Amino acid sequence: LQRAEKLARESLDKFVELQIFLEDEMNINDWGSERYASAKALANTADQRFLERNYDEALNGYAKAATELESLRTKGKALYRDALDRGRQLLDSRLPAAAALSFKEALVIRPTSDEARLGAERATNQPKVLELMREAERARLRGDSHEAKDILHQAKLLDPQTTGITKALTEIQIALKQDEYQKKLSAGFIALENGNFQAANASFNDVLISHPEDAAALAGLQQSEHNHVLSKIEMFYAKARTQED
Repeated sequence: LQRAEKLARESLDKFVELQIFLEDEMNINDWGSERYASAKALANTADQRFLERNYDEALNGYAKAATELESLRTKGKALYRDALDRGRQLLDSRLPAAAALSFKEALVIRPTSDEARLGAERATNQPKVLELMREAERARLRGDSHEAKDILHQAKLLDPQTTGITKALTEIQIALKQDEYQKKLSAGFIALENGNFQAANASFNDVLISHPEDAAALAGLQQSEHNHVLSKIEMFYAKARTQED
């Protein structure tokens, strides 16, 4: 009898442990109330058998109730993970309203889940993020890469995980570098055309710092040095003609 009582108490302890977890961590009454009530009914019957010192039947009843709760815990975890994954997929598909419902399902099962809470926040922010991304694209099409970059950084602050933001920022950075390259190269050739060889050399050398093998910059530098020499020769010719006269 003592051994049977001990086993029954151990089985009861397992049931109580599962019961506490399901109520405190998984909010069981909001998604599995019928099966949970059935499991508690089994436990209540087992309690009655325990009081009657019918420990074998009590042990059997607690074991069945605990098995039912274990099954509920497994189901709850699966439902939670499914809702969470579905919510993330919907966010990746840029469907924030549907994603919000999925994260809400996850929070019903795990109200204290940081993952589900952050997912719900992302779903709330995504409409604004998507609008910022569209605004950035309009700025890029206008040729204002700097404004597009600033707008994309605003979107990234709201939700760095939204698909497409990182790629768009990378493309903008490449465009900005290309713009900077073109400006420096154009400035070099304008200075060359105006006979400002020192400024031309500075611009071409600046390009060569980031593009050491750039053919246009190398050609511009060579032309600048050549024209500079021709300019000096012409100056000496003019001075010589003056002295000759």
